[in-house]
Amino acid sequence: MSNTPVPNPTPKRSEMTFGIMADRVPSDLVDNVREGCAILHPEETRNKLVSMDADLVGMRRSTIDATEAVRQLILYTPLITVERETNELLFAVYCRGKGADGRLEGAYSIGFGGHLELPDVRCYVETDVETGEQKISNTPSTFHSLLESGIRELNEEVQLTIDDYRIARRLISPFGFISDVRSDEKGWVGNTHLCVLSAAVPDFDISRVPDMRFDFQILDERYTKVGWMTQAQLIEEVEKFESWSKLIINNLEAYVDGLGVALEYEAQAAARAELQRQVMMQAQAAEQEQPQVEDKENGNVEEVAQSTAD
Repeated sequence: MSNTPVPNPTPKRSEMTFGIMADRVPSDLVDNVREGCAILHPEETRNKLVSMDADLVGMRRSTIDATEAVRQLILYTPLITVERETNELLFAVYCRGKGADGRLEGAYSIGFGGHLELPDVRCYVETDVETGEQKISNTPSTFHSLLESGIRELNEEVQLTIDDYRIARRLISPFGFISDVRSDEKGWVGNTHLCVLSAAVPDFDISRVPDMRFDFQILDERYTKVGWMTQAQLIEEVEKFESWSKLIINNLEAYVDGLGVALEYEAQAAARAELQRQVMMQAQAAEQEQPQVEDKENGNVEEVAQSTAD
């Protein structure tokens, strides 16, 4: 038998895509939800994703698309910046064209993202309690796999720029879900997908370039750039948008508040990490000084002993 690899005739339809068993999605996701959009604290969002770990499954795209028994996971990420003159939030808007999902073709969108694929899957690290040795387990992490998927999709779909220079973006910790199942509408996108909400913001101090403005470029040839829109413009043009974007726009105040909470949550986490780093550095410095003190004390003892002998 030849070991020569056989070309995959339908690579996109044959790739592995991951989701959650539909009957194991947390039932309380609909608590306090308006039109299927649940804005939650980042910690609560993470805990819900962790609770789904045991029910994360992978299938070929052609198979998983044909069943409503699995809700495919998608990290849905608006790209957001600030209009410095008015301090208004600006959302990057694009139009889905031919070659995109036929159900979404021609619609505006504020969400970047795609399916959780095999290269995105990240597993937990286990630590041996006796030796302290760490190794990668065979247990996938839904939360970390989604973050990896979101970063990859952003890199594939959109680029933030200032005067044609690429600017780094920061993916915000997820802070909610969209779960818009329509039991009477077979094949509806919400029946087969579970949307996890996030956002991407410039990882850049805009005060350093006060006279420059952010722009964005669409990298996916299936999409067409529309431009930046304010919150008021999104609300005015809401009927032009696909369903998940509509749900965010119809709950825009809650989404923006959730983004603010997520940013504060990350700032506090960064402050704690910095404090821990400083404590560790001080502890290491103290350990390095301790032998020198002991050596000096031992030297003093020897000098006293010698003096007594004399």
